[in-house]
Amino acid sequence: MRSKIKILTLSSLCIFFISGLLLAQPANNNCANARLITTDSACVTGTSRLTAQTLTGATNQVYTLTSACGQLATASDVWYKFVAKTKNPSVIISNPGTGWGGIGSVRIQIFSGTCGSFTEKACGVGSTTVFVTPSLANPLPVGDTCYIRIHKNVAGAIAANHTFDICVTDPLEKGSRMNEIFSQTVLSGPSALNYPWEITYGHDDSLWITESRGYKVYKMSSVNGGKRTVLDLAFGSTWLGTGGTGDDTLTARQSGWNPWPQGGFAGLAIHPRFGDASNHDFVYVTYVHRYLSGTSPNGIIYRNKIVRFTYNNATYRLESPVIVENDLPGSKDHNSQRMIIAPVAPGNTSYLFMASGDMGAGQYENRYRPMHSQNPASLEGKILRYNLESDNPVTNETGPAEWVPNDNPYSATSPVWNIGMRNNQGFAYDTATKILYGSSHGAYSDDEINIIEGFKNYGHPLIIGYAGDGNYNGNPAIGTNTSVSGGSPYNDATAPNPTLPGFTAPYGGKSTCPPIGNEATNRDNINLGTTGQYKDPLFSAYALPSILTTWQAPGGNANWRSEGWSGLDIYQNKIIPGWNRSLVAGGLKWGRLIRLKLNAAGTATLPSNATGSNANEGDTITYFQSVNRYRDLAFAPNGKDIFLVMDNNSATSGPGVGNPTVAACPGCVVKYSFLGYNDAAGLSTIPKTIPVADGAVNTCNPGTTVTIDGSNNFLWVPITGPDGNIMAEIHAMGQSLGAVTSSFYKNSGAIRVKGGVHYLDRNITITPAVTSFATPVKVRLYLSKAEFDALAADPLSGLGSVLQLKVIKNNDPCGSSIVSTTTTLLAPTNTLLADLQHGANGYVLQVNVTGFSSFYFAASNATLPLQLLTFTGTLKNNTTTNLNWKTTNELNTSHFIVERSTDAQQYAPIGTVTANGTPSSESNYTFDDLNVADLESQQVYYRLKMFDKNGIYRYSNIVKVTLPGLQNDITISPNPVGSEVNAAIISAEACSAEWAIIDNGGRVMLQNNTLLKKGTNALGIYIGQLAAGSYYMTVKGECIDLKIKFQKM
Repeated sequence: MRSKIKILTLSSLCIFFISGLLLAQPANNNCANARLITTDSACVTGTSRLTAQTLTGATNQVYTLTSACGQLATASDVWYKFVAKTKNPSVIISNPGTGWGGIGSVRIQIFSGTCGSFTEKACGVGSTTVFVTPSLANPLPVGDTCYIRIHKNVAGAIAANHTFDICVTDPLEKGSRMNEIFSQTVLSGPSALNYPWEITYGHDDSLWITESRGYKVYKMSSVNGGKRTVLDLAFGSTWLGTGGTGDDTLTARQSGWNPWPQGGFAGLAIHPRFGDASNHDFVYVTYVHRYLSGTSPNGIIYRNKIVRFTYNNATYRLESPVIVENDLPGSKDHNSQRMIIAPVAPGNTSYLFMASGDMGAGQYENRYRPMHSQNPASLEGKILRYNLESDNPVTNETGPAEWVPNDNPYSATSPVWNIGMRNNQGFAYDTATKILYGSSHGAYSDDEINIIEGFKNYGHPLIIGYAGDGNYNGNPAIGTNTSVSGGSPYNDATAPNPTLPGFTAPYGGKSTCPPIGNEATNRDNINLGTTGQYKDPLFSAYALPSILTTWQAPGGNANWRSEGWSGLDIYQNKIIPGWNRSLVAGGLKWGRLIRLKLNAAGTATLPSNATGSNANEGDTITYFQSVNRYRDLAFAPNGKDIFLVMDNNSATSGPGVGNPTVAACPGCVVKYSFLGYNDAAGLSTIPKTIPVADGAVNTCNPGTTVTIDGSNNFLWVPITGPDGNIMAEIHAMGQSLGAVTSSFYKNSGAIRVKGGVHYLDRNITITPAVTSFATPVKVRLYLSKAEFDALAADPLSGLGSVLQLKVIKNNDPCGSSIVSTTTTLLAPTNTLLADLQHGANGYVLQVNVTGFSSFYFAASNATLPLQLLTFTGTLKNNTTTNLNWKTTNELNTSHFIVERSTDAQQYAPIGTVTANGTPSSESNYTFDDLNVADLESQQVYYRLKMFDKNGIYRYSNIVKVTLPGLQNDITISPNPVGSEVNAAIISAEACSAEWAIIDNGGRVMLQNNTLLKKGTNALGIYIGQLAAGSYYMTVKGECIDLKIKFQKM
């Protein structure tokens, strides 16, 4: 049978070009022959990175193409293509050869559209490494094939050494040692914001962001980063009108403070009834308002305030300011300024909580500023609590007192809620337990997560971290080299100016932070006092046995084990496996997120899977290592998106911190979206420490709904249960399944039986929107060890080992028992015990499916009675595989499907053989694969899919056949020929080629281009117009050079 070779027009493409002078043409000299690149999250040679590419020999492009980066009159180019897995992949050209020359000599263009009809999506010009990424405003169509054009940007001949490497990567980020994969989207680029400080997810899917040095509030789209200014209180602003003097003036009182106060225009909180038409569209903001006085080291003093604004939905502005607190202390350091609104138990009344730091007293420019954290009469080093609305109509109070709850613990006129705080820069509220958490900076170590309660003393500056570990214990006599404090280190010998009473030379280690002496003793003394009982941190990070050496040693902040935990949030969703009820903090100094899993009560952190000597670090998992300072974070309600704001200056390095993996992005707003887990050797990389989902018994428990599309259909996408733990995973093999719903039933009581088959107490139902797909999909189904043990304990289950467990699939909805009798028995593809085990208390069975619905689990005694005696394969004439198999006991056997693979992983059906159905004798079968020589592989694998009449099937053993190496060859048959040449061209590899018919005088009579596949290619050429005589046929390309003589009759 003769096949015609056709040139196909590709649709929805994105294209790259590289220009050059015609020498030996590269195979990808034009769009139609663009070379395929398989994208990855990193540059992987052979797939996402192609090395030793060349422009040498390329010819001028045949399309009229314009570019935002400019365009040469003539541009010789080469082309590449890829399937866009994400909207904003990166294309990188590197290692240009010496032939390019000149500044800006390499040009890249990225297109969507079709060959000859393109839309430029991005372009770039460079001389060494060229990096191009489509913008958020002009993204690639996910799932479409896109093209890359690369060409020379300066005049000159395309000679030798126009080589280069090309790489296409998707912006995916491996989140942590827990292997989660995230996509990264920069919503607001470098320096577009002036020190963003607060990010809060609003009710209308907008992000509310404060700009600490720009004194503005923005509402930003959580999708594309578009933003609107809703408040501007920068120095000189007329946003709120003009007039007024003193502290009642709301705009910043100075421009360009030097030094700048810590924070500035900082905390923001949104009223819980915002947007519900109840006239509570209130937004609370706290900010440093004015500089008062002071110099280093005696203290630099500012004034801070809290103001409530009302959002005007007509003007899109924050207006109608009302001062909540006008006289808060402020400083160059440790203003804290984080706010949150929360209904802390008991009761459901919401209050405004604001953190007021210790003003940096005892260190740096405030080394000799008085320390007031232990003084309830001061607002420094405290958590403050306010009403959301003035209680003046009830109490007739005026001024700050009208905003103070009458039941505040220290005074009905004082906002102080608790004392002993250092620098609380994060809040998070757990709606399930009604617990308020705070994150506070440590001194030389011991960043703290605290449970924030009223009338409690958190110890600073007398206790740092846990009181019981004594790691800050030291000589109680001030000024000795062992008098450890939470203030200045011993190597800081800055003298006071003027000299303060009691602070005499030498000044090393002296500050207004007293020597701690003994932390446990200080705890006991606090508990004997009247300012509230001491409360230990929920978690204290990176505590050394003793901090003395660190306190004594030079080297500064970069070497201290205090990371600076800033913004805090709690993950209460279920999309990311194992994250439910996790606190997540933004780290400033080491540029990363830190996650801590809570217990069910929210009163303790749970250990992770870390091992080693850092026992306390075993409870933290870090994400998105960066060279930026993560100031704050927010979770989207969808459970998969995390939003981060970054300071405009870089993070410092520190002990135990990994190398940065996220590019510097000062002042950026970045979104990370959870996608799934990578595949490794056909299995998921999900950690085995994540528990199997649990749920209520004798009912269908809802699983998460996930979407599988071009952004994640190349990953393992997890499905979790109501507790946020793992229930199932799907690898869609590059196919989009749309929204996937799920549930699982958990049986309690006697083992269930159907048709004599005893099956597991769990069944899982998965329903995708797309129910038809060309390639079988991989599914991982999780069950608990207790469920397996219960089934194995049933003497009629037929189970002796989890290795005998199989999956029964049918079209049931989620329910208490098997209903449909039309079932398919699936054998797990993970056949090793280690791959079946999921931690100490779970198992996972992985199967390939061509459709979804309900999955049950039972022993292999529900399998076919058929016995396969032999299955073999041999190669005949180097072109045909002959398969033979022998069976017996064919009771109820229906048919065999022969499947073939070139990688021993992905199999496709190539034929069906009907079974003899003779149970009393042996049956022999044969099948020939006639097209094996056309495959682009030297190793071919076969298996049988054996069905009974009820639709149950199982697989045979696998047969491997090795093909001989191909040699380029050409034959013409018959020869002599009539009006048509029938040529059989054997090519050792796929490439483009040019064929020609040449007469005895050397004249080219006919010629054209063709694409050769690896193996045998049939080519028919009409030559009826040629005279009788002798001719030659030539076939030439980068992989072939052949010539044959034939006679025309």
